[in-house]
Amino acid sequence: MRRDILFSDPSAHLSPHWRNAGAAINALICMAVLLFKTRDPFGASVALWWVGESFLDIAPYINDARQGSYHCWVAILAIQRLWFSRLAISVNRVRLLQYDHVLAKAAFAMGSAIMLLSLLWSGFLLVKRIRA
Repeated sequence: MRRDILFSDPSAHLSPHWRNAGAAINALICMAVLLFKTRDPFGASVALWWVGESFLDIAPYINDARQGSYHCWVAILAIQRLWFSRLAISVNRVRLLQYDHVLAKAAFAMGSAIMLLSLLWSGFLLVKRIRA
């Protein structure tokens, strides 16, 4: 086995959209466990917030993919630069680079809607609990 693969960060070999999808999938798994296994709907609503946050996290990167700038970030770590360039390459590879602003707005809107749904769900649960 190659030493650099064996002792490196496994997420470094994944494409950026798979890593972001992994964050959303982790949140969905947590939501399912909290909802069905532990019967904790409030915890599941917090996990749903996490899913929405995953979409909000990716939106600025998608929006800046065409121009390759980081105008919305004050300090960027080296891994984020690598991640950003891989994202731009991936979006360009599937020929969606000209739609970067539309895709970013869609990701932001979807994340915002999911987070709003989470707030409504948790608010409903809190009101229900107070009235009980």
